[in-house]
Amino acid sequence: MDRRDRKNERKNSMHRKFERDNMFGLYTFWHGLNTVVESIALNVKQMGWDVKAEPVYFADGTVIETLDQKDILDGKQGENYVHHFLRATDDGLPVGRSTFNPKSYGLVTVDQWLNVINESMSGINHTVQTLGSVRNRGRLFCSLELPDVDKLEIGQHKHLTRLTFLHSFDMSAKFTAVLTDFDTVCDNTLEATLAFSSPFRVNQKHTRGLLQRIENMPEVIDQAIGVAAQFRAAMSALANTPCNVERAERIFAGFEGSTFKSDDGKLAVKSVAKDLSTRSFNRVQRLKALHVGGIGNDGDGLDDAYNAVTEYYGRESSGGANNVGKLGSLLTPDQLNQVKADSRWRQVQSAEFGNAMQSKVDFFNLIRGGGELLETVEKTGDKLLVEYAKAN
Repeated sequence: MDRRDRKNERKNSMHRKFERDNMFGLYTFWHGLNTVVESIALNVKQMGWDVKAEPVYFADGTVIETLDQKDILDGKQGENYVHHFLRATDDGLPVGRSTFNPKSYGLVTVDQWLNVINESMSGINHTVQTLGSVRNRGRLFCSLELPDVDKLEIGQHKHLTRLTFLHSFDMSAKFTAVLTDFDTVCDNTLEATLAFSSPFRVNQKHTRGLLQRIENMPEVIDQAIGVAAQFRAAMSALANTPCNVERAERIFAGFEGSTFKSDDGKLAVKSVAKDLSTRSFNRVQRLKALHVGGIGNDGDGLDDAYNAVTEYYGRESSGGANNVGKLGSLLTPDQLNQVKADSRWRQVQSAEFGNAMQSKVDFFNLIRGGGELLETVEKTGDKLLVEYAKAN
């Protein structure tokens, strides 16, 4: 295996895309591992495979049975169940977890999963952006654009314009439908989707009766469209909440000097720094500048503060595309282009599923919640700025 092959293998492994995984998109994903198509059909033919449950046999041809412990715990007479596994319909190889109890595991095949998505989106204007699997077909993802709710824009940023469906055969993710502001395109962004703080999320465990429990998904998705409308209303409210550059600086400083935790889905301050480092202060000043001069900003509302944070953590926080410092003058053109490519790669990693992603989520929850928490963070920021000015 030559160097390029080893590099590609590491890249595939990092995104948990293996030889049996298919990825389809209307555009080239930033990792470049997908197949670009003009349109994506939500059917097994597009996916290229499905699964079927089969018994597990000993070498002598007898099935493997186990006493169902759950029956005994429930006070019933214990009965044996036959171990089953999932076999792919194309290559005949196993998919997902090793074996399962068909009495307790709620199997939803690829075909059934895609049918649920199709039925859920019937009558709703949408475009399928991504479809695929990762972890050797252990996890499935599908992201759809919702043009009719793609009306909220802050600067050039669009929010909650994607509806993503997730599924798994390795039991690492529940059946999920969630509103996000990004496409799921690999295992890393799938993890980010699972962690995304969304006003709309449906999670269902892979237990018996799963298919019956998700039959009402069309009604649930209608609710998601309503949630997106509520989100737009909330962002409009932020636009009408005054926040001049001085207030924004205090909020940014308090946000920078605080660490947060989530209690029952609500954001709370976990700890506060004693002072601002020079690096933190410089970040606050950059956010302050973006509050006034960022894309589409005029510096007078909380929506401008949010836009500043999304622009900074989406484009600049890990170096941005062209931030190569003094090193640039010492490099050949090819070396310089490679450094810039690596810099963009670090930014994508951070913005899509790293610390920058979490910072954007926390800041949105902070200003959306408003009230006492936002007031506390602003007061913290005022104090930190005063102390920094005294020390410097």
